[in-house]
Amino acid sequence: MKRLIDGSCKANRIEAALKFWDDIIWPSNYHDNYVYAALLKGLCCSCKFNEACHFLYELFDSGVSPNIFDYNILIDFGINERSLREEKEWAGTGCCNLEDS
Repeated sequence: MKRLIDGSCKANRIEAALKFWDDIIWPSNYHDNYVYAALLKGLCCSCKFNEACHFLYELFDSGVSPNIFDYNILIDFGINERSLREEKEWAGTGCCNLEDS
């Protein structure tokens, strides 16, 4: 399951990965932190930081316990994206906006 999610995300088919999650993986109750991490990373790499945060909150609200690696994906992306945004703003070129993702 992780490979299907990871492959879809790497092929820039995040919507297909989310649909697969909603239709197949979540109802099957066969999911683990590797699948969560693949989907979180895919969302972050697609400039969908807010969706990634929402996904993590949904997991937590459903009784799933995300681990430190899941949180680190969001933290690392947030730090890197902010750094990139500040560098590009300084250069006057603009950047992917965290608030709009």
